[in-house]
Amino acid sequence: MKNLFKVSTAIMLMSLLITSCGKDDTNKPKKDDYTGTFNVVLDDALLHQGTTPLVGIVQDNKQEYVNTVTIADDKITISVNQFPRVIGNDVVFGTVGDPGVVFIHGGQVYTTTSGSFTRVSGSKISFAGVCKVGIGQSTHTVTGYVESKAFEVVE
Repeated sequence: MKNLFKVSTAIMLMSLLITSCGKDDTNKPKKDDYTGTFNVVLDDALLHQGTTPLVGIVQDNKQEYVNTVTIADDKITISVNQFPRVIGNDVVFGTVGDPGVVFIHGGQVYTTTSGSFTRVSGSKISFAGVCKVGIGQSTHTVTGYVESKAFEVVE
């Protein structure tokens, strides 16, 4: 079951990156908006930060943007699922899966088990919590943010 979750999470992350281009409408971010920055701190030490053009936003079957985004570079892929739609609001999560943060770094899959998101601005989502590595019992504290002008379409 846990291997199925890990595989499905990896597939979801890749599909989010691939499907980030959807219906062409006036609310769609411009190509220049698909640049983002991120920062991930694990156990009070910087794990990875950067700027990247690999930003993904997701549309549902009605072509409306949902509150799941991805950002990646050649070392990390981060998926932020079910973050607050309203600026200044928080979402608290307490189980593995949605809502939460999943990131892949160094061949390891990190999945949050508890924590919270804050919609800092239309373009920035911060997170803090506890995550587990793979299917093992290794737990870590995690904080960070993802930011991109492309995220502003999620209202």
